[in-house]
Amino acid sequence: MDTTTCYGHSWVVLSLVLEHPFWGTISIPLSNRLYIRRDDLKKIEEYKRPEFKTKLELLNEMVAEVHPKLKALEKPVQLLFDRGYVSEDVFTKMVELGVEIVTRFKSNTNLYKLPEVPKEKRRGRPQKYGDSMKADDLMQDRRRRLTRTTVFVYGREELIEYKSAILTSHVSDGKAIRVVVSRIVKQETRSDGTVKEKIGPQGTFVSTNIHLTPEEIIESYSKRFSIEEMFKDLKEVCGLGKQHVRNLESNLACFQILAMNYAIVELWAWDKDATFLTRHRPPWDDVARRPSHKNKRMAMQTEEHWAYFSAKYAKTLTPKILNDLKKRLFDQIVAV
Repeated sequence: MDTTTCYGHSWVVLSLVLEHPFWGTISIPLSNRLYIRRDDLKKIEEYKRPEFKTKLELLNEMVAEVHPKLKALEKPVQLLFDRGYVSEDVFTKMVELGVEIVTRFKSNTNLYKLPEVPKEKRRGRPQKYGDSMKADDLMQDRRRRLTRTTVFVYGREELIEYKSAILTSHVSDGKAIRVVVSRIVKQETRSDGTVKEKIGPQGTFVSTNIHLTPEEIIESYSKRFSIEEMFKDLKEVCGLGKQHVRNLESNLACFQILAMNYAIVELWAWDKDATFLTRHRPPWDDVARRPSHKNKRMAMQTEEHWAYFSAKYAKTLTPKILNDLKKRLFDQIVAV
């Protein structure tokens, strides 16, 4: 910060994951915080130096900030995040707020069976954890039935097999969680008619809502991929990270402007027809593909520019001439 050298940035972004009726899962940036390492804070002038906070603290702060507005919608609030944010601090805060968590554990995370309830009261603290186990132990437990089913993940249907149990862990501070250990099954039909199966690597998915089915947990976690798509568009389409600024305020302002710009485009295009949004699509493009953020951005820019042009020359040009100019303009854009 405030130096001749510009280093990388680390942003903690809270995104709103929405389900569009035609285009599937879409993410919109909802809130964000710039994470600055403790050692780098001294590079910022003291009068504008922020307080050091870890990424986990920033996440808890953002969720607590937006939760009242989301709660007013009277729908369950679910927080999706990857293994990097799995922490007892996050779990404790979300339980306090009443927010469901769906995440993924590392394969070597210690899991525990729920302790048995004693028939008679005993002196001392009640037992918090039962027998220790790993995700592999759950999958290899022959007493539990291996279930095969089809789920919709990452934009397509996949055949999976899984085992599930209600367990607990130190991360959840002894509270019950639904654990699902699953893997994708790829089937290939050979020339002789037999089916060859290829079992993929297993993943351990977790939810603090033990009433969710394993299929719902897996499908919910897969929606987190839309956040990765959002970051890709922010970088490649909106130009995130290409701003030549060096002080703290400018970095914050650039990200806020790009995030708001992204959200405005997505909201503007929400109820627009896909054909209207993709009329600039090149001839070789897949016509079945849903409109990309770039398609929506180009459509919005064209409409805004055309609205300005039409308003300026409405008194001098007839509607027929304006429509003819608009058609010719679109034809030239498509041909480029």
